[in-house]
Order: sequence, then structure tokens, then C-alpha cells
Amino acid sequence: MSPRFPRRAFDFYVKELAPRGFQLQVEIIDWPDGMPGDVGWYISWKHPEE
Repeated sequence: MSPRFPRRAFDFYVKELAPRGFQLQVEIIDWPDGMPGDVGWYISWKHPEE
């Protein structure tokens, strides 16, 4: 994976998904030897009436 991919993915979220009501939650999901490892990106969406 390109080292610039996370930035491009976030920019896409900000430009295309956030204005449409999507939410983004990012968290470290793995801590090998106490250091941050894998990162999970979770995208959710709720209907406006919820």
C-alpha cells in the first residue's frame, strides 16, 4: 500500500462522504509490543430521520 493512501482515503471521505451524512471512526486495533499496529477505518451512515 502506498504511504499516501490513508491521506487520499481521508480526503475522499471529507469531500465525498461526509457531506452525504456518513460518519468516520478510526481506531488502532492492534498493539504489537505496545506500539500502534493495524488501524481500522469504520464508515457508518444513518438515515436523516433517525
